[in-house]
Amino acid sequence: MKNVKQRVKKDVGLFSSTLLLAVALNSCERVVDIELETSPSLIVEGGIELVLEEPNTTQRIQLSLANGFNELARPSPINDAMVTVATNGTDYDFQNIGDGTYVNNNIPVAVGNTYVLTISYMGSLYTAQEVIPPVAPIDEVNALFFPKSFGSDEGVFPVLNTQDPVDEENFYFWRLTINDIPIINPSPGNNFRVIQSDEFFNGQALVDYQPYDLQAVVPGDEVVFFQHGITERYFNFLDAFFLSIASNPLLGDPPPATVRGNIINSTDTSEQVLGYFYAVSISKKSLNVE
Repeated sequence: MKNVKQRVKKDVGLFSSTLLLAVALNSCERVVDIELETSPSLIVEGGIELVLEEPNTTQRIQLSLANGFNELARPSPINDAMVTVATNGTDYDFQNIGDGTYVNNNIPVAVGNTYVLTISYMGSLYTAQEVIPPVAPIDEVNALFFPKSFGSDEGVFPVLNTQDPVDEENFYFWRLTINDIPIINPSPGNNFRVIQSDEFFNGQALVDYQPYDLQAVVPGDEVVFFQHGITERYFNFLDAFFLSIASNPLLGDPPPATVRGNIINSTDTSEQVLGYFYAVSISKKSLNVE
């Protein structure tokens, strides 16, 4: 009986300790006040594009204001800013055409040129700088059948062929439109498929490369691939951006975070400007799916 009593006493003691711990954990709640950013932030979208197949491309820059954390309204377009881009010692003004869009048809674009963006708005001066890198042309676009695999169904998917230059560091960003609709997959694989460094395929051919593995096509669809040559800094920005929006059914969605771009408020360096001013070269090729 002594052993039984000791065991019962021990069990009761363990239960009591567990109960006290649970009560303590549940009672140790602390209200933490977090000060959220409520003032609007400038958003800059766009840059300078050299399209190999379309040399007279209109250059566009989009400006808007992001609303506060608790506001559900869409960003508000900015139509009263002064926007210029300088290259080779000359400033080129961008004209507002409404909806926060600023355009220029005369700025010269060439690989190796440096472009400096200046935005004057509400007493602040915003600046950014990029250089146009080279890009290899897209040799061919096809639509091939792929069987079902982990994460994607079977179907016909668009692919491209291109040749990476030898002994040259290149960074790529592929965009895809189907029937003029831009395609972006909220997939964790975007930062491995949609953007690439040529670190592991320098000087080699990319054959039947499939940047978008979730978007099948059918006969009659018009597919257009855009192969961007981008800077390493823009590559790092896109990598962080795709990681921040990736949706993973196993691991869950990532916590919301602001991805810092390359635009700086020279008047108030504490302001975190959203978006990125890029300078890219692009090869464009289309396919009508049969």
